[in-house]
Amino acid sequence: MDHLAVTKAPALRYFPDEGLKLKALTLRDDTRSVRVPYLARKEYMWKETLDKENICLTHGQRTGWEIRLRAGKFDEHEAKDAISFIQSWLFFGLLEEILKTPIRIDDFIRSEDNKQYVTTERMPEMMYDWQVRIHRSSWEEQKRHKSNIEMILLGLRMTLKRLFPYREGAWYRRAPLAEEVLLSIGILGETLEWSKMRIFNKIELDKTTVMKGSFLLYDDTAGGSYLFRKMIAEGW
Repeated sequence: MDHLAVTKAPALRYFPDEGLKLKALTLRDDTRSVRVPYLARKEYMWKETLDKENICLTHGQRTGWEIRLRAGKFDEHEAKDAISFIQSWLFFGLLEEILKTPIRIDDFIRSEDNKQYVTTERMPEMMYDWQVRIHRSSWEEQKRHKSNIEMILLGLRMTLKRLFPYREGAWYRRAPLAEEVLLSIGILGETLEWSKMRIFNKIELDKTTVMKGSFLLYDDTAGGSYLFRKMIAEGW
C-alpha cells in the first residue's frame, strides 16, 4: 500500500532535479513493508456495467463464492482461485462501485523481479478526482452518494467479519498470500472511509471527525490479526 507514509520523520534530501526537499518515505521505500501480489483475474471482476443489480457486495453470493469462502472448501477450485476472487471482488470491484467510475487495472500494477504487485501510488490522485466530481454534483446527488458510500463501507465491514473471522485453523491462515490480500482490502476500506469523511466535511454533509469503526483495529478479522502479528514481529 504505497500511497501511505511510513511512520518515520521526514528527511531533508537532495534531488538533482528538485534541489533540497523535505520528504517522507512511502511504504514502497520501506524494505520491511508488506508487498501485496496482484492475483486478480478478469473472469472474477465485478463490473457495474455487467451487473443488473449494480451491487458489488452481492457478487460473492450470486457467483457461489461466498458459500465456498465461509466453508473453506472450493469444490473444483483451489485456494489460489479463492484469493484471486477475493482481490477481484473486494478490492477492485468495491473501489469501482464507490468511485462510480471504471477502474484501469494497469494503474494498480507494478512489476518487480518478474512479479506483479498491487500499487496504490495513484490513490491520492484518484481521491482528489473523486472529491472534485462530488463537489460538482447537485446537493441531492451528494446526499444520495454519501448515503450509498456509507452503506457500501458498512457492508464491507460485515462481509470481512462474516467471511474471514479470526480462527487459528482458518483456510486463509494456511494459504500463501491470502492474509496480505485481506490486509490490503482493510487498508483500502480505511482509506475510503477517511476520504469520504474529509470530502463530505467540506460540504457540511458530514460533521464526523472520528471514524465510527475500523477495518483493521480488531484482531477478530483476518486483516486485523495479520497486522497485529506483523507489528509484534517488528517489535511494536
